[in-house]
Amino acid sequence: MHQILNPPCRRPKLGALTVSCPMVVGALGHDLGYAPLPITRMAVEAQCQISMGFVKTTIEAYYPQTWRPSPLQLCAPKTVAAVVSEVVVENLVRDQVYLTAIVPADEATKGGYKPSVAYDPTGAPVTGRPPSDPELFLLPLPGRCQPGDRLRITLTTFEPLTFSDGSYGLRLATEIPPGMVPQGYHLGQLLEVIYTINTGSPTPVKYESRSGHELTVGLQAPGRVTLSAAVGPQAQAGLGT
Repeated sequence: MHQILNPPCRRPKLGALTVSCPMVVGALGHDLGYAPLPITRMAVEAQCQISMGFVKTTIEAYYPQTWRPSPLQLCAPKTVAAVVSEVVVENLVRDQVYLTAIVPADEATKGGYKPSVAYDPTGAPVTGRPPSDPELFLLPLPGRCQPGDRLRITLTTFEPLTFSDGSYGLRLATEIPPGMVPQGYHLGQLLEVIYTINTGSPTPVKYESRSGHELTVGLQAPGRVTLSAAVGPQAQAGLGT
């Protein structure tokens, strides 16, 4: 049995901002603190290969023209066991692409790589080593984005599946807060979730969704099934898969 579970019980925080899904965050100053950029798309492709989970999340966000320029950071909730393997940042307006491979700290030291710089809510660089939260991935974005820019960010992770009561499970962090939903949009227009299960067994795949979402079956074969989660127009921001 495989389970598609609700988002992680603990949602990490960046200042006063709750990070309930991958988001691009701006440091807007003392009065506004951290604020997530609105998105026009979030696509999640999850694969369960026997006992391992692989997740690729693509978000398309835009920098509102009315915001002042500020440092941007990619934030994403994760389990302690999850490994971020790659981040691709594309500025669709300036035709810039940045590829970030996640390098272990000891290897980075050997190679002489300099760490990226995090920013506090005022936009000032954080001096010293910032507090570490194993359930929060934080990456300052390269380049200098400006209001009016549009970004496409792809985040790739992998982790062992949880195992409980004879079932493997994978939690997908797709709880989109209202501040990320542009006016006139609903979650059915923004969120796409595709879930592929490969058990390595020639028997039919058993699965269930603990989030309450209706699952539509696509490709189905012995030991393998592809599902999509339905998010209707009446769904409220904050619903998770």
